Amino acid sequence: MRRAQVEMIGLLIIVFLLIVVGFFFLQLSKPKESNVEAGKESVRVNSLLNAMKKFTVCEGYSLNDVLANCENGDAAVCGASSSCGLAKDTVKNISDALLVTYNYKFVVDELANFEVSSGRCVEGVDKISSAESFLSVGGGKKLTLSYSFCKRAADSSSK
Repeated sequence: MRRAQVEMIGLLIIVFLLIVVGFFFLQLSKPKESNVEAGKESVRVNSLLNAMKKFTVCEGYSLNDVLANCENGDAAVCGASSSCGLAKDTVKNISDALLVTYNYKFVVDELANFEVSSGRCVEGVDKISSAESFLSVGGGKKLTLSYSFCKRAADSSSK
């Protein structure tokens, strides 16, 4: 009888240890909330960049087309005197409308002085979400579109 009681206590200890180990395993294996949030922001900025590229600026011209015109000589398009200026205005209007509580920066690397931004995101301080996309403009040339945004500080969102 005594031996059976000792074996039962040993079995209970083993079951208890398995439960504790299982609990720690579950805590370590579930995704952290910040990782999930970062993933959502990454999907958001990629989706926004892809939608902006397809946005119809005027009859027959998407933002892709206007950026290609900007690269290929900055011809007048859609009644605007400069396709580069029209592209900047379009990016600014879309970003201002959709990213009310965010600072953003849109850059076309191959075009000199093509940057549209609102506020500033500080690397290492702000949680920055960014995406990059490429745009073929003919003649084997490509433009690199970079788009990033971060949450606007509480005091600067009241501007």
